[in-house]
Amino acid sequence: MDKTIERIWLKSCEVYGVSPEDIRSRKMDMVLAKHATWILCADLGISYKKIGREMGFDHVTVMQGIRAGLNDIRYRHGCRKTFNQLCDALGMPNSERYS
Repeated sequence: MDKTIERIWLKSCEVYGVSPEDIRSRKMDMVLAKHATWILCADLGISYKKIGREMGFDHVTVMQGIRAGLNDIRYRHGCRKTFNQLCDALGMPNSERYS
């Protein structure tokens, strides 16, 4: 896996309290971790196609996940708070830029 994607993915799993091996799980915490990872990777200029290929998903799934994740960050306080913790842990700007 690409080192940048892997670093974000592993930190996301740590912050959201999920196991990286359960990447295909549809449990809410895993879904939120995937979406947060995809959002931050896209922010760094990594293409949807590359994110999907590296993480085992189709690029369209990545696009839809980013859209859903951004809605969660904008409208669900708990999601915004956890996403901000992830951004802080990675030294990246927080969710204010998505408002």
